[in-house]
Amino acid sequence: MSIDREVLRPSSRLTVLLAEDEAELRDLLAQALRADGMRVMTVADGDGVSDELLEGEDSPDVLVTNVRMPLRSGIEVLRSLRRRGSNLPVILITAFGEAINRAEVATLGGAAVLEKPFDIDDLKTALKNLEEVFRRVDP
Repeated sequence: MSIDREVLRPSSRLTVLLAEDEAELRDLLAQALRADGMRVMTVADGDGVSDELLEGEDSPDVLVTNVRMPLRSGIEVLRSLRRRGSNLPVILITAFGEAINRAEVATLGGAAVLEKPFDIDDLKTALKNLEEVFRRVDP
């Protein structure tokens, strides 16, 4: 499993873990977020969202995950995080919005659901809103 931990602007406080199985979309999103000064780690499937990665020294501030991926879906990852007591913010992205149980996502504390195709600016806005919350909590 390859994890990309490239940092373009180390001054950014927001670290994003991006789980997306489509390589082109994963690269496009990572590049756009890095251009906005975010630190981005990427994985290609739900199994890449490992305990070691989430609890390590470089743990992310937020997870952005595709819903339908091989091995473990984004919903399964979100359920697993909550069962372990993690309150990591999770933004779900999906091409199958009608098939997602939005009530369950809300109950599990999902921060947002973005339906593909979505405007990258919508993802950036959701992340910047979370970053503002972090700044208010930890000035």
